[in-house]
Amino acid sequence: MNKSMIKIFTLSIALIFAAATGVDAQKIGHMSSQAVFLEMSETKAAQSKLEDYRKQLSSELENRQKALQQKIENARRTADELSPNQIKVLEAEIQEEGQAIETKARELEQQYVAREVELLKPLEEKFMAAIKSVADANGYTYIMETGTLLHAQGGDDITDKVKTKLGM
Repeated sequence: MNKSMIKIFTLSIALIFAAATGVDAQKIGHMSSQAVFLEMSETKAAQSKLEDYRKQLSSELENRQKALQQKIENARRTADELSPNQIKVLEAEIQEEGQAIETKARELEQQYVAREVELLKPLEEKFMAAIKSVADANGYTYIMETGTLLHAQGGDDITDKVKTKLGM
């Protein structure tokens, strides 16, 4: 019984050392990814293009809304001169145009999101490749977001390394 207790004790000690060695071997880095991504010149250019596109889409929608508002105002001014049938027809037209504007607004939102993905996805891929490259080159097991860490003692801030890799 003594020999098996010694074996178990020895095995336990060996496992503890193996686990401790495994934890120490992990290298952890952290960075402020959002700040770096937003500082990228390509991101700034994409954001500018998206803002211009948003303005273009908004303008189209605003023109349709103004036209509908004008129609509503005209209908209010001339309501006393119209027959009940004409009022019903006008109300139906206004309601139909309002629904068409709502549908168009949803379509424009989808177009905007598609354009946003089209412009930002390649930048996100480039950004993630830079992080992976820095992690691989420097032996990092994990890269964490600095802003989400409640406490960080140790680990390396790799923000500048990623910026360098991105040519910033």
